[in-house]
This record gives sequence, C-alpha cells and structure tokens, in this order.
Amino acid sequence: MMRRIVKTIAIGLAATGLAACSTIKTHQVHTVPTTTHRPASQPIKPPVTTASINVQLPVTKCPTASGSGLLTSPVSPVTPTVTISVPSSDQQITSSLSVFVDMANRLQVVAPRTWKCDVVVDYADGSAVLSVVPSGTISLNSLGFPESGIVASETSASTLSTLSQACPFFPAAQSDMQKDYPSIPCNSEPSGLNIKRSTSFKVGFSAPAFTPVQLAETGTIGGSGSALTQGVMLWNYSSSRNGAYTEVCAGDSGLQPVFTISLNNFASRVEAYIP
Repeated sequence: MMRRIVKTIAIGLAATGLAACSTIKTHQVHTVPTTTHRPASQPIKPPVTTASINVQLPVTKCPTASGSGLLTSPVSPVTPTVTISVPSSDQQITSSLSVFVDMANRLQVVAPRTWKCDVVVDYADGSAVLSVVPSGTISLNSLGFPESGIVASETSASTLSTLSQACPFFPAAQSDMQKDYPSIPCNSEPSGLNIKRSTSFKVGFSAPAFTPVQLAETGTIGGSGSALTQGVMLWNYSSSRNGAYTEVCAGDSGLQPVFTISLNNFASRVEAYIP
C-alpha cells in the first residue's frame, strides 16, 4: 500500500481482488518506530554462489486503475507464463509461485500463487504501483497499511518524484536533490535500515523486525506482524528511462526464499531495460 501527499486515489475492487486504498505522496523517508521493544535490524545475507535454472511461472493479471479508468483486460501484451531464473536449490518452491502483472505489463511481482492483487495503479504522470498481499483477512499496521505483502513501484518521469524516492539511498541523488530542489529537504539514510549498495545505482535494504518502512513514493509496508522486511531499489537519472524502481517485501521469516526470488527477479528485469 502507499500514501502520497498531493494526489489521493481511492480504488475499490471487490470481486477482482483490488482492495480500497488511499495513496499519498510525501517527501519524508523513514522507518516508523513501534512502542514494543523488538529485535535489531536483520542483516542482509550475502549472496551465495549456486547454480541457477530457468523456470516458467503462471501469470496472474491484476485489474488496474489508470487515468482512463479501470482496466480489466491487458492494454499491452501479457503472456500466460513468464520465465525467471532461480537458484536450483529453490526449484521446489517455484511450483507455489505466480507472477502478478498490471494490465499495462509495466510491473511484475513474484509472489505465492494464493496471494491476491491489492492495489494496482498506473498513474497519468507515468508512475505505477503494484501491491500483492496474502489472501484472507489482512492485518494492518499502525498507519493502516498491510503488515505483509510485496509492493513494487516505479516513479514518474518527474525528477522531483524520482529524487524524493532515491536520495536517502544514493549519495549522488541526495546531491542532485539539494542542487535542483534546495527548499525541499531530503533525509539521509533512514535510521534503522541495514543498507547494502551493490552498485552506484542499486541498493538492497532490510528493516528491524516488526517495524514498518515508509518510502516517499512506494508507501508504507510491514509492522508488528512482519518479522522480515527487505527491499531493493534501482535508480536511473541520466537517460530516457529516468526513474526509481523499488520492491519491498514484508512477512513471516519463513518467506525468505520467496522474497529472495521476487527481489532478484524485480532487479534483473529493471536492469535489463535501463542503461
């Protein structure tokens, strides 16, 4: 789910699986403290060298709210299956996974097949959000957002939107924010997050257990019901594919293999089409 100041969109889709939501843009990026003492931030595990295999996953099409109304059929080609690369050691769990896509096929989220589309929005300004959550009753955190789920987002072509999302994680983005928008503050690295920079344009991060994470453009995810919250962000600010691309996963620690597959697939797909 996500919260944005400036524009708010409420979407309700019962039978289709889209739940009501409100989206607020903000220029604050921080972890939200809880009143209960919880374990410290979980370190991001270093990658383990292992053989990878390609597997085909079924596609789940998510009804999508857009500037032209509700899209219930694809406006861009959506194949019935998607091939992804996974560690051979995780091949067994892929039989329970699906690739959730929006009707414009802009974002893809690998998640358990039993989960459902929660919020899918392609905004007129070019930004997009795809949220997938467990089926059944959804526990909400203190800010009214789901405690478990996977949220993928892409900022618009607006440099302000992109830099608002990226500046806490990338020093160059923070410098550009201060130069281009000197009157708008940009937080430094969010307190409590464990951040690992893979390259100058890609970071992985994890939050303290049971702590919601709030990002400027993606929204808030996690809370007292999520022992594991991890994410990846890729930033591109120097070409026609300008944008910040983010996926955040939150849920039970037993979902670690699923989250790893989902985050790796998201990053690989973004890296394939940005310079």
